[in-house]
Amino acid sequence: AIPLLNWDLIEYPKESSPKSVIALSKEEEQRLIQCIYMDLNRRSAGILVALFTGLRIGELCGLRMDDISLADNTIRVQRTVQRIYDKRKGSSYIHVGPPKTMSSMRTIPIPSLLTNIVRKFHDGNPNHYFLTGKSVPTEPRTYRQYFTRFLRRNQLPNCKFHEIRHTFAVRAIEIPEFDIKSLSEILGHKNVSFTL
Repeated sequence: AIPLLNWDLIEYPKESSPKSVIALSKEEEQRLIQCIYMDLNRRSAGILVALFTGLRIGELCGLRMDDISLADNTIRVQRTVQRIYDKRKGSSYIHVGPPKTMSSMRTIPIPSLLTNIVRKFHDGNPNHYFLTGKSVPTEPRTYRQYFTRFLRRNQLPNCKFHEIRHTFAVRAIEIPEFDIKSLSEILGHKNVSFTL
């Protein structure tokens, strides 16, 4: 006799169809930028940094002062912050470490319109994190919550933080001289096909 199957234990494959990329419209982006300028602080400046550089949320949370070169107008992406769940202990912890892939470790240009804002919050202490101004990073979940509250407070359409990264990519593609290979490197993608 064949034993009965427990159908609850079967894990079905995840949907593998490509997800559509959602980005802010130019009007939504301009409204967001205006709201940031009206309430400019370290955390709101972080939204601008992501919008103009395409940093992932974990990379932004891991951005320290020594990663920012005001002389070269560049940001070195060397670490990411993430919360890791330990199944054995049944608890989670914050992990600050290198990005997942070698292509994610990169140097990206700071656009000229972002330079003064970065300079305003750059405190010179190499061990301080950009978003906190302290030697302790913000965790991505906390920053996501801040972002959601910021949007709500300013009556902006709700969106996921990762859509800020998509918005950066879409705006870059809209520039005729901007080549896709450079964009792929700035975003830290392994290959151009993923960017496309």
